Amino acid sequence: FDLLYCDGYDLRKTPLEKRKELLQQILRPNARIRYSEHEVEKGQELYDAARLQGLEGIIGKKRDSVYVGQRTSLWLKFKIVDELDAVVCGWTAPRLSREFFGALVLGLYNGPELEFIGSVGTGFDYDMQKSIHDQLKKLRQPDSALKVPPKLKERIEWVEPHLVARVKFGNWTDGHRLRAPVFVALRTDSSPEECTVQAARPHDKKDGAAGKRRAEKAEKRPPEALSETNDASESRVEAKRVVSQKKTPEKASKPGKSAPPADQAIQKELREGAAEGLNVEIEGQSLRFTHLNKMYFPESGIRKRDLLAYYFRVGRLMLPFLKDRPMVLRRYPNGIREKAFFQKEATDSIPDWLPRATVFSEERGGAMPYVMANNLAALLYLTNLGCIDHNPWSSRAESQDSPDYVFFDLDPTPGTPFATVLRIARTIHQILSSIRLTSFLKTSGASGFHIFVPLLPQYSYEQTRVFAELVGRMAAEELPGLITFERIVRKRPQGKVLMDALQNARGKPLATVYSARAYPGAPVSTPVTPDELKKDFTADRWTINNMDQRLKAVGNLWEDFWKKRQSLSAPLELLDKRLSSKTK
Repeated sequence: FDLLYCDGYDLRKTPLEKRKELLQQILRPNARIRYSEHEVEKGQELYDAARLQGLEGIIGKKRDSVYVGQRTSLWLKFKIVDELDAVVCGWTAPRLSREFFGALVLGLYNGPELEFIGSVGTGFDYDMQKSIHDQLKKLRQPDSALKVPPKLKERIEWVEPHLVARVKFGNWTDGHRLRAPVFVALRTDSSPEECTVQAARPHDKKDGAAGKRRAEKAEKRPPEALSETNDASESRVEAKRVVSQKKTPEKASKPGKSAPPADQAIQKELREGAAEGLNVEIEGQSLRFTHLNKMYFPESGIRKRDLLAYYFRVGRLMLPFLKDRPMVLRRYPNGIREKAFFQKEATDSIPDWLPRATVFSEERGGAMPYVMANNLAALLYLTNLGCIDHNPWSSRAESQDSPDYVFFDLDPTPGTPFATVLRIARTIHQILSSIRLTSFLKTSGASGFHIFVPLLPQYSYEQTRVFAELVGRMAAEELPGLITFERIVRKRPQGKVLMDALQNARGKPLATVYSARAYPGAPVSTPVTPDELKKDFTADRWTINNMDQRLKAVGNLWEDFWKKRQSLSAPLELLDKRLSSKTK
């Protein structure tokens, strides 16, 4: 299917189509050797044909791609994923960050009896889990409806077999279990009796022993064979498709709007691939993602590739808050359970195309370069270094002493209910609204809460710090006993929330909006509405796994942030009047 060398000439830099033309001319096919045909711009038709033949998928290659000798986004796999409807027979006990259940226990009817086909524990967001759990509780029964109940690690609660779940999966195992199932939806238009082995596996009856041998062969194939490759030892069906991004950066997609085809291809490989490394081209820059299967969040099974996939999807929403700002890197090269370290200086190992900000360092007694993340390629490069969260300054490189927002960082002491944090956030938001300041709200992604006020860049850090402290003291008067200003941890009273105005300082970064945080479950610093402050939700309510659903539901709540830059002059006068009236 490819030709890399011919008559003393190295053809690796020759476009793929030219290499194949030459290969076809010199190849002498026989019973054991044949030329691998390809289809141009008929990827969908080829994919459908592969599905009908029971194949695992097809490979798409950029027509003018050179041969790079390693995994690359210029060659992509399009794996065939099957779906079926199955009967929900029970649920397993929740683990770690899960609240309602761990997985749904599934079965199919084989004649009058239900046979276990596996459990599905992925594909749910918080609201979906709660809704399903509410339905399951009403159907609870002491005994299993399955002919042979499975023995699982987790405790199983059995239900009457009345619910039908649609799941997608990779293939079947030798033991007639679903491989890599993902929950899609509950079906209200299908009955459990329609969920049969015969309907789910019609090839078993048609193909007999031959079909079984094909299934066994697929089972034994190593995972690497399913990921895209540029290795001449592997032959692949080819469908041509451009997968690298254009050099001109695209505008941020609206939440819910489908991504361009090139984006979709890279997303798919990051989310579903198995390779340890991947070469991609993003906004004209070639990136090499490494150690993709390293477990970053062991409690929730989230790998490095999942984090990269998340930032690939939402990164453009973050860029307006990262662009032109010095970044303080906190790197977790081996995930959240292992040692992390801070990095301020942009070392020589960081490529030249990443812009630097020159910052005077008192520690060094001179200038020091900081890295900036001005585009998606830079954000993903830093993520690949092990940066789980992204922490910019409050000021830009060209005006380092003039922040263009002031923030309120609410940090509860251990054991303080998150409801107390939200109560304080409501009060601060109300104070800001009363002095006619627009503010933007977000969870911290940890245990706290952040309130940001966009400003015209005409104030010093000292001025913004004093303003934040004034508002904080006013909130403390309205909520006696809830707020502390004690910065020394051992002296901080329990059950209170620290309002740390001193964080508004030059060189003091804060996790930006939509940033993942290095805590179990990969929570995200998520925008919320003022109305949501009145509701009861947990600090880690939104994670990299359910942020897509959140964005579809409410959109980008911080989209207009930079259109709302404000002066503090009139609000300070109103604040002064409010303080004066209280002292009279």
